[in-house]
Amino acid sequence: MLFRSAVLPILFFDFEGAKDVRVVNDYWFKSWNGAKLTYRLRTRDGKVVKDLTRIFDLPSDSTVSAISREDTGDVWHVPGGFFADLTVSSADGQLLSENHYDFTEQEVQTFVTSVYPLAPVKPSNSVVLTAEEATIARNVGKKTSEGGTYSKELLQTIPQGAKPRIEFTAEVPGDSDYYIRVSASSGKAAHGFDLTIDGKEAVLETYDVLDANEHLTRDVYNTPDISWYPGWKMRLSKGKHQLVFTVPDSKPTPELLLDAIALQSYKELPDPFVIPGIRDLKAEKELESDAH
Repeated sequence: MLFRSAVLPILFFDFEGAKDVRVVNDYWFKSWNGAKLTYRLRTRDGKVVKDLTRIFDLPSDSTVSAISREDTGDVWHVPGGFFADLTVSSADGQLLSENHYDFTEQEVQTFVTSVYPLAPVKPSNSVVLTAEEATIARNVGKKTSEGGTYSKELLQTIPQGAKPRIEFTAEVPGDSDYYIRVSASSGKAAHGFDLTIDGKEAVLETYDVLDANEHLTRDVYNTPDISWYPGWKMRLSKGKHQLVFTVPDSKPTPELLLDAIALQSYKELPDPFVIPGIRDLKAEKELESDAH
């Protein structure tokens, strides 16, 4: 990102992509009528995806949304990552500011797999099933949601009761590796369950420097009572799959409120020091020590 002046065009991102292209004017006593914004979205090999121009008025000390989400293009799904070039000029052609974005495919994936939205927005590249869509919910209770969830009724475990069994049928759009993650009251409690998919045991997500019990949901002020948490991973083929969550006899039933599950497709990252959401600083430091 390049900063040239108090006037700055910004590609404003959210969990669904680029929300808009907005222009910030930090000048208190300068304004422009008939300013021109240019926006060009390109693949990393140079193919133009979007090439737009907008004429707009830019008042002093203001932020103006000049290009809406519908026109920015699906930036999170540009194959291989993307470049975006933005310029703002005055009506007489004077360049006021420019900005440039450079996202690799790896950087896009790191963002969408490590920072999850608040309900009701769905994580990118995900199939989301609510608790109400469970095909079997045995030995669990139900609790009405207080809001901020995907389900109106949450599934609630009964620690002193019989072992729970929760099943879903999910249809995924393509052959891929998938994270299977949970929107729930506790990551640690959710990991007390075993997950099988089509009769095969799914492997828990584990990282050397990341606590898989920590939430993924983007919280502005504090952690929501129901959040997204890391879960399991498995390679799945396109089509329908049966997911079965159970608590093994060797473990106690954890206290858990289950809101939803997400099956999010991902690619194995080529950089061995990168995992979703965090760098492997320990490994990097070891390599630096060896080099010296």
